[in-house]
Amino acid sequence: MKKVLHSFNHFVSEKNLEKIQRKIFSKFFLLFALLTFTSSITIGQTAMRFAANFTGSPASYTFTSTDIAYADASGGTMSTSGSNLCSGALRRTQRSNIILNLVSTSASSITIHGMSSGSSLRSLSNLETSSTINGTYVSVVGHSSTSSINSSSNCGTLVISNISIPMGSFVRFTFSGNVSISGFDVTSLTPIVAPTIQASNLVFTNLGQISFTTSWTNGDGTRRAVFMREVAQGTITNPTDGVSYTASSDWGVKGTQLGTSGYYCVYDGTGSSVDISGLSSSTTYWLQVFEYNGTGGGTKYLTTTATNNPRSETTSAAPVAYFYQSKQTGNWGDASSWSQSSDGNIWIDAVGTPSFSDNSINILANHDITIHSGSISVDELTVASNAKLIVASGATLSVVNGTGSDLVVNGTLELSGSFASAASSAISINGTLENKVNSASFSAGSGSMTIAAGGTYRVNGYTANAVLTFTNVSFTSGIGALGATLYIASGAPAAQNGNVIWNTPTSGNSIFNSASNSITGHFTIVATTGINNGAGGSGRTVTVGGNMYMEGGIYHVSGAGATVLNSMTVNGNLYVSGGTLFASATTAPGSGSINVLGNVEYTGGLLGGLSTVTSGTIQLIGTTPQTVNLSSINPLTIANFTVNNALGATLSGTNSLDIFRTVTITAGTLNTGDKLVLKSTASGTARIAAGTG
Repeated sequence: MKKVLHSFNHFVSEKNLEKIQRKIFSKFFLLFALLTFTSSITIGQTAMRFAANFTGSPASYTFTSTDIAYADASGGTMSTSGSNLCSGALRRTQRSNIILNLVSTSASSITIHGMSSGSSLRSLSNLETSSTINGTYVSVVGHSSTSSINSSSNCGTLVISNISIPMGSFVRFTFSGNVSISGFDVTSLTPIVAPTIQASNLVFTNLGQISFTTSWTNGDGTRRAVFMREVAQGTITNPTDGVSYTASSDWGVKGTQLGTSGYYCVYDGTGSSVDISGLSSSTTYWLQVFEYNGTGGGTKYLTTTATNNPRSETTSAAPVAYFYQSKQTGNWGDASSWSQSSDGNIWIDAVGTPSFSDNSINILANHDITIHSGSISVDELTVASNAKLIVASGATLSVVNGTGSDLVVNGTLELSGSFASAASSAISINGTLENKVNSASFSAGSGSMTIAAGGTYRVNGYTANAVLTFTNVSFTSGIGALGATLYIASGAPAAQNGNVIWNTPTSGNSIFNSASNSITGHFTIVATTGINNGAGGSGRTVTVGGNMYMEGGIYHVSGAGATVLNSMTVNGNLYVSGGTLFASATTAPGSGSINVLGNVEYTGGLLGGLSTVTSGTIQLIGTTPQTVNLSSINPLTIANFTVNNALGATLSGTNSLDIFRTVTITAGTLNTGDKLVLKSTASGTARIAAGTG
């Protein structure tokens, strides 16, 4: 139906109403219907009947008189200016927005008649609705508008379509500038009616212990909602017209319930099937499908039943849960690799293979079990000491969150394939996880993996040099056996709880590139081709909570080109038995400092720096008496040597401490044992700093 409103805000008194009515009846035909004031309408909310206030109006303007238009959200009146008006209208908005209350009709499209209050065309900037005139207005999504309000010299129309606005709504139009509105044409919505043919013939497929798929033959509705109840059919409460129901196909996270009937929405959409999960084994479920049309407040449901609608299905029974333990080295998927028990005491040859739904699974000592392909889900799995679980390339080990510890590795987990874990699952590596995947990153999945004290995470497949990163993996802080160990066969270490062993004989890199780095346990370098502690303009510090072991490779505390001091502090002892450990790079600039709180045991390799490098310092900063054992075939050569220990330090061994710049004693004394040698070179002569006792 089209309806037109033709005047701006017009105040109507009872006398004027009687005069107009007498005039209308004396001419024997009805031209207008005037609104009557009620106690709830203020002066600024008087009904606007556009056609009642000007002559020669277009005959198509037949807007119902009970609909109301306002100048603003406070019910403001319209301007009485006579300019910029179409067809002799007496009022105008002279605003960029106007509010229309659809008192007696809904709207599927709205045509606006009027002109601009200036010389420019006016387009629709926004279309919003609210349930009250001064409430919160929400934009109408998906609407479209054609044309625009004409300039002040011509009247024109603007058509808004693709809308579905219910009766009683307040509609706010916002334009690109001020406008003068002469009238509206509103096309009401086509009434929504319920479907006439109900969905039928529910069938069930993919039946399992905790899930199944249900499908059906659609009726003649545009959409349908499916509701489900557990165990007994009971009495369903039919869905209510105008109400939408939230669906969840996961029975563990239920959708909206129909009243208190125990039926919950598991599907809402246009399709004809749904996969339902989160069910219980050996349990009956009743389902019923309802066809409907419309959306939101206009929803209309068909609530009749149909052939095989409703219908029920019972999930599969849960398999018997066994205890499993390895019988010999073999393939996970081969029953001959396993023994099984119903009580954990009497064991027989297995007729199947273990899964997460079984009781505990144990790989016994001296057995290697390999997952060659596919995905294996496990729970309460223990790999014994001297046992190994191998996940081959292309296979996946997935840890499920069940009762107790989900995965405990006391032996070795060798990973060449993929690893995953469910949320809240717990994985403990007390032995070794050897990662052979070529990647600098590792994620334990959604669960939590702990490398326990005494446990080792070994990187043995990565071929590049990036710093390793871990997700949902924690290393136990501690020194030696009290902490976890990260064993790096490739890549570079970063700040790390526990111990770090670096053994990358074919690679090297600039490491510890953050400003402050800490290894809470021991730090061991076995082999590298050449690494440094950063060569940029920002100083790097490395703190080793335990001992530092230099067994091979090359490590410069400061890289070439460093413009500020880089340092390494060893809270325990410094052991140098091989390789090269220099405070500074072999070329200037680049200055580094090795600070030791324990003793220095120099038995092999090279320690200190080159005689040609005029920077670099070794400092003894302990709080107990310190010794420097010089037993390597090479002397300890360093530009600067400092003792800052109130209890002093002693040089011992079979070789010497060769100084090329300065010896400084800031606290305590240095017992040289005739091992201190001050060197003179072309670039300078070593000396004892002034004030040194």
